[in-house]
Amino acid sequence: MAVWGSQSVQFVWFLTSVENLRAEALYQALVGDEPDTSQRNKVPSPANPFLSTADGVIENRQFQLQVQPGRVDLIISAFQQELDQDITLLETVDEIQGVLEAIPKAAIEWPVAVRQSVVANLVAPVKNDAEAYSLFLETAEYALDLPDFSDPILQINRRKALKAGGFMNRLMRFGVAATQQFMFEINQFAGAGQAIPVSKQRFGCSLTLDINTVPDGRTIDSKHQITIFKELSQELIRLAELRSPKALAD
Repeated sequence: MAVWGSQSVQFVWFLTSVENLRAEALYQALVGDEPDTSQRNKVPSPANPFLSTADGVIENRQFQLQVQPGRVDLIISAFQQELDQDITLLETVDEIQGVLEAIPKAAIEWPVAVRQSVVANLVAPVKNDAEAYSLFLETAEYALDLPDFSDPILQINRRKALKAGGFMNRLMRFGVAATQQFMFEINQFAGAGQAIPVSKQRFGCSLTLDINTVPDGRTIDSKHQITIFKELSQELIRLAELRSPKALAD
């Protein structure tokens, strides 16, 4: 089956140290362009846990690079530009392959990792909530003879051995996506100019795939991190193609 588009794709490095890593430099190396904005924070706090961040928009994609104690996240999200557009989605496989190609080209000497993760938030857009619920039941292969139910979710994880040693978690979360975008139109005839919110709600069936290594005390050096990411990505794409809880049987 064809792979659904994604609202976002995320690569995560869980590292023993991030002392010499700066979001702006990592962004330039991995994305191949300068960020639109970047920020450093010498003293992280619960309200702002990031040591540094960098982000930018290229066509319909928003890139975010986040460095916080113990981890680095590269997040690619679909950028919604027009209110009348359907849910904007990324080409899931293309985005994953792009990151896998960018990591070795960036020639970054990553600190030792203790865990890695690849996440994709897939969505199949539909016309309304009733169609979203119907597609959820079909995709999750879940029988529910109840009228007027809402907020369905099915989450399941099953581990699998990694060729490189150790195990991976393979979490599948089936659900319904409901997004609402607000835009503000200026009414020039309302006194000094009043902002009037205009909104549009969109629905879809969602499937979040989080494929990550199981922490077992092993460490992963910079050379082998790309090998792990490739294996995690291959499994994510396989599950995205099958879109069934039964795919975890393999």
